[in-house]
Amino acid sequence: MFLVLAIAYFALLHLPFFRRRKLWDTFRERGAWALGLSLFTAGGLHVSLPELFVPMVPDYMRSMLSPTTLVYGGGIALLASSLGVVWRRVRSLASYGVIGMLAAFLPANLHVAQHGAQLPYGAGALQPDSWLAWSSVPMQFVYMGWAWLVGRRR
Repeated sequence: MFLVLAIAYFALLHLPFFRRRKLWDTFRERGAWALGLSLFTAGGLHVSLPELFVPMVPDYMRSMLSPTTLVYGGGIALLASSLGVVWRRVRSLASYGVIGMLAAFLPANLHVAQHGAQLPYGAGALQPDSWLAWSSVPMQFVYMGWAWLVGRRR
């Protein structure tokens, strides 16, 4: 879902109206804003609907802090990193923060891929060993590469 949002934001920023704006004049700028908007959307979902993400918290992390606290913390980190990625002055540093944050989220994605997760609101379940559950694991590395490309200095 994150990838679909990112591609949609990226395509939207390539419309002629946005391409004429000085703020989004380069491919790299549009990529940074698409990544920032995607991170902001994901962070907003973590903060506004934490019950969607609580089942994805691995059992061994539940003994450290409550799962809801971990989800809220992840959401706040996503929101903060989204702002950092779009702000040119701190983009390089923020991109390393995004890479570290995505690496920290990797155990949750591996947990869901191996054990599955029952989602609330009648959304069903992510079955263990399903292609959807496992697809999020390599996509983490794609997002890390995207953050690195956006944040590297020319």
